[in-house]
Amino acid sequence: MNRSTLVTTLVTNLALVAAATAQGVPLVIKPADGTVRYTVDTRDHTVAETSITVDGQPFEGRGGRMAGPRETDASSHVVFDEQAADGVVQRTYVEGRASMTMPGRDGEPMEQEVESGLVGTPLFIVEDDRGVVVLQGSADGEELPRFAAMGMPPRVSFAGITPDKSIDVGGQFELPAAFLQSFAMINHPVRPAMEPGARGPGGRQPPGEGQPPERGQGAPQRGQFGGRVGGGMGRMGGGADFAMLAAPGLSGAITGELYANEGGIAKIRIKGVRQGEGDFAELGLTPQPRRPAGGEDPSAGGDNPRGPGRGGFGGMAPQTGKVAVELAGELWIDTRTHQLVKLVVEGNATMASSRSMDRGGQQMDMATETHRTFRVAVEAGPAPAPKGDGGN
Repeated sequence: MNRSTLVTTLVTNLALVAAATAQGVPLVIKPADGTVRYTVDTRDHTVAETSITVDGQPFEGRGGRMAGPRETDASSHVVFDEQAADGVVQRTYVEGRASMTMPGRDGEPMEQEVESGLVGTPLFIVEDDRGVVVLQGSADGEELPRFAAMGMPPRVSFAGITPDKSIDVGGQFELPAAFLQSFAMINHPVRPAMEPGARGPGGRQPPGEGQPPERGQGAPQRGQFGGRVGGGMGRMGGGADFAMLAAPGLSGAITGELYANEGGIAKIRIKGVRQGEGDFAELGLTPQPRRPAGGEDPSAGGDNPRGPGRGGFGGMAPQTGKVAVELAGELWIDTRTHQLVKLVVEGNATMASSRSMDRGGQQMDMATETHRTFRVAVEAGPAPAPKGDGGN
């Protein structure tokens, strides 16, 4: 090859590389066609300190143990297979366990562990005029009791969490709102199996045992989720912080940077801060209070039979304060299949809140400061073939 030909070849190759680079890397994630196996690991460390006063003096009555610092550690590991077709989501939990360490009544650390009660049970999730309904065993199976299905995401899909345009390596961009909203799909509750005759949440007898079930709520069966594990067990570590991220009243963007495209895997660094201040209900951090019959102001007590400040919103002012969540992590995408490969997010959250209420003519004030660190890791890929169909 002479010098002129060599130079021409090099120029041509450089032009092809430049053209390919100019086209950018497609980061779009599409809905999955087949069955996807998701593995979700979380951990969370929380330190919260609460002060309670009545008419300006430290509260020392029953419930005073709420005051002071409380340190909690939580973690969870959930594996499940999921596919969606014709408006029905089929999900089978393969593994599910969670653990929590928290202060006991005597102030000493108390450890709790729970195994999922629905491992191996095919679930069929549909939506009808009642909302989300979870069926067991088949699309015509018995409904999972409402308290057992509480908090279970109706579907997991990461489609739409990235820009729908191609990005050059080294390019930066803002992640759409769907990225924040996707964290709600990651937070799968882990609840123990309930044996027939066991008591349900809050110590109440589950429907179907001495009382008629509510619509969409059947009698508990062996192997179902159920029961109550103290201290909020059954929620994934960091779940509350992920809910904060998507709260509509918070401000702040989450940005990404495509730092590599290796073997068809686009690798993105993500970081951002979400923050807000004011009424927590208006920020979207707590549910809006339900108004009593007649539409009275909930702070006025309405027709609450227990009276103001007794299990309702009587005499209670809105919860206010400020919150900030900072995060960083990585997002990997298979650019050939347009599917999520991995999502890792870790960060910290701070929250300062206060609220007050009138209890029988006494002014009670409660202030809480919370500091949290959290991490969540999600891996996704084709589910293994069932045994007997070429699987192991």
